[in-house]
Amino acid sequence: LYGSIGKALYELLQTPLSWILSLAGQILDFTITLSLSATDLFNSPAVSIGWKAVRDIFNMFFIFSLIYISIKTILKSGGYKTSDALKNVIIGAVLINFSLYFTKIVIDISNVFAVWIYNGIQGLTPGGGGGISKTIQDIFSFEKMFQTKEVNDLSAFAAIFALIFLYAASIKIFLEVSFLFITRTVMFVFLLIMSPIGFVGEVFPKLASESKRWKEDLIGQALVAPVFLLLLYITLLFVDNIQQTTLFVNSKPTMDSTTKSSFTFVDFALFMITYFMIKKSLDVAKDFSGKSGDMITGAIKGGLGIALGAVSGGAA
Repeated sequence: LYGSIGKALYELLQTPLSWILSLAGQILDFTITLSLSATDLFNSPAVSIGWKAVRDIFNMFFIFSLIYISIKTILKSGGYKTSDALKNVIIGAVLINFSLYFTKIVIDISNVFAVWIYNGIQGLTPGGGGGISKTIQDIFSFEKMFQTKEVNDLSAFAAIFALIFLYAASIKIFLEVSFLFITRTVMFVFLLIMSPIGFVGEVFPKLASESKRWKEDLIGQALVAPVFLLLLYITLLFVDNIQQTTLFVNSKPTMDSTTKSSFTFVDFALFMITYFMIKKSLDVAKDFSGKSGDMITGAIKGGLGIALGAVSGGAA
């Protein structure tokens, strides 16, 4: 009975889950690569034009501010406050005209550290390359979770359910990480265009809160990639090393004619520990992304849901 049910489930779900996992892995690799090497996007005319429009608006306010300060100076009113205001206006005007370049420097520093860690993750498996998704799959060794040609015992039956859960959980993680890095890329575009806001808080007190929020969003998004990839590296390094320990190796049964499955409780326990470690790494990175990141992620997921609904409706 176990063999029949297990074999049916395996043949029904293994192929589509493998295909979806492969697709999710490709999406993951694409979004990470795009986020870490989006120089062309950040230097695109669209970003430059948007930034210039915002900058010019603030430059107009600076001109009016200078006129106002000049009038107060002529009338000899304001004293030291007028002098301080003039200093702030001049500093603010200089900073907003270089705000785009200052923001790009922060993004570049973030990407340099992230790429360094990314390459380290790929180096965890022989040969490297192929993207992070391949490294994760190689370390997890999906095919080793269920090493049998026949599904006719309880151990193999349990291994099938573990394998299905592993596939589903991995697909979920891959997609969540993809959304995180898509959000990072989109947020950087907005932050670049609106970068003048980050440098006008001292000049225009009413914009101080928005200026502070911009700075928090920039620092948060800059930390998202290095922090997540560092935690992922630690997790995968932990898994890779624990699989080579005597305890883990001795827990694996020897494959022979009487043993149809290599699945053990240690396999499942290790996967669960790893899954929650990666999930926690993702949660920490999401915290850095902040409320603005959550809004962008929600919008992306909503748009994707509408698109899939439209495709499904059209197919029907």
